[in-house]
Formats: sequence, C-alpha cells, structure tokens
Amino acid sequence: MGAAAVTAGALGALFALAMPGAFAFLTFQRDRGTEIESLGALVFHVARHFGWDGQVLLNYGSVEFLGPYVGVVSTAALALSGIAFGWLLLWRLSATRFLPRTLADAAFVAVLMFTATSRVISPQYMVWLVGLAAVCLGFRRTGMRVPAALVLTASLVTTLEFPLWFSHVVAGDALGVTLLFVRNGLLVLAALAAARELWHTSVPRRPDPPGRRPAPGGDPADGETPAGEAAHGDPADGETPAEEAAHGDPADGETPAEEAAHGDPADGETPAEEAAHGDPADGETPAEEAAHGDPADGETPAEEAAGEEAADRAGGAGPRQGLRR
Repeated sequence: MGAAAVTAGALGALFALAMPGAFAFLTFQRDRGTEIESLGALVFHVARHFGWDGQVLLNYGSVEFLGPYVGVVSTAALALSGIAFGWLLLWRLSATRFLPRTLADAAFVAVLMFTATSRVISPQYMVWLVGLAAVCLGFRRTGMRVPAALVLTASLVTTLEFPLWFSHVVAGDALGVTLLFVRNGLLVLAALAAARELWHTSVPRRPDPPGRRPAPGGDPADGETPAGEAAHGDPADGETPAEEAAHGDPADGETPAEEAAHGDPADGETPAEEAAHGDPADGETPAEEAAHGDPADGETPAEEAAGEEAADRAGGAGPRQGLRR
C-alpha cells in the first residue's frame, strides 16, 4: 500500500512538471455548477416555478444551472458521493464471502452509486451502466437482475429525455421535469437495490451478542430458525432453496429440467436413451429382458405363465378325484 502511494505521488509530480495544467480538470470540477439532468438539478427545476432567479447556461461543456444556492446543492451532491465511497469502503472491510460474481457486482454498484450522486449525469453514463449490468447478468446465479432491469428502463427514459425532448428539460416544463424524476428515481432505486444485494451475498450475518440464546430450533451460528434459513437460503451462495432449485446444481451448472433432458452424467445418456438401451448390468433393453425372461431361472414370461397355469391345474385335480372315490 505504501509503495503504491509513493509511486502514484511520483507519477503525479512528473505529470505536473512535464505537462502544465495536467490537473486543471480538478479545478474545473470544483468550479462547475449543477448539470440540468443530475439528481440535484431537480431542486432547481422545481424552484424555478416558485421564483428562483438562477440561469441555465452552457458551462464547462454542459448545460448547467448557475445562480443562488447552486454551490450548496453541488456541495451536497459531492457529500453524497463521499457517503457512497464510505459505504463501499465499509463493504470491502466487512465482506468475507467472495463468489465468482462478486467483483462484477461490486463494479456495477460503485459506478451506479457515483452516477446517481454526481453533479453531472450525461447520457453516455448510461452506456457504462448497461455494459456492467450485462457482465453481471452473465453469471447464472446473479442477484442483479432487478437493478439491471431498472438501469435498462432508465436508459430508455434517457433516450426520451435526450435528445428527443431535451428542449423540455431545458425549459423545465412538466414533461421535462417528469422525465428527470422518473429517470433519476430509477437510478436511485437501482443503486439501493444493487447495494443491498451486494451486501447480502458477501457480508456474513452478525452473530448473537454474548448471553443471548438463539431462536428455538435455530442455528447458533446465525441465530435463525429452520424456517428463516429456508427463506434466506444457503449463506455459501446467498440463494434460497427455490432459487437453488431453479438455478440447478452448481457442480454442473444445470437446472433440474436440464439435468433430466441431458441425462445421467455417469453414462451421458438421457432417460429416454437409458430406457432404449436397457440395464447396463446385463446389456439388455426392456424388450430383450421381456423376451429372455428372468435371469434367476432362465425362463421367459410366457414360460413362467405356462408353468403357473400347469401348477394351478395340478393343484385342483386332487379334491375332484377324492370326491369320486
């Protein structure tokens, strides 16, 4: 960690000396206002209808609000980004269970949080989110399906907000403000849902405090009853029994329906093929077994039926002969 900090500092000093203005973008971010599509801009979109006398101008390459209280809202947005960073740091320090999908989920949550709390939300930001959502959905057992769906819906609303009806956003009329409320609201919901899912699947539940007895019939390790464990699922993968049944066996990645269709991995045959090929113990199909009979006595079903009928006839002759005598 210390070596990395020293290396970063040395490279930063080298860039500052070799390329004057290399870090001017930091002052640009400090001095810019609140972009009219951001979450904080909703404050001024509403305030304009109640006498706020700010302006909408092209500033630092984007259309922004400039005027009274813009600095306050910008500072609040920066504080929200700081809180998001603090949450991510807390998650990293608390997480002890890392699944194959955890890295993709964490990247998705981080970009989603910083996008939702930023002073600027440009349409191209949605491309980053859609790409990361696609990576998360590449994992069969991902829990990011709902956040990904929210992001995709927000992307659709963004295409309506820009460029189709961007003039309504600039004017701050009912249509423009509604589009921003819907799009930004979807992003906030997606960020909260994704963060909750990331925490649930990677941070273990807190143990009971000393002296507290676990619930009757529950596991002392997590204090849950069997019903609670059944509802919350296996802590190893964060899935409920219903989800595990739907997603299948992690050993081969197949659902129960796929396993039934693909057959037994021991011989690679489906149930239909096994029925056609017969019992591997004697190599005979069901039709051949029916024709050849029971290997215990070497008789076919027809021979066994004939023997049984003869035995029945022989057993019935005795009483009739006794009556004649």
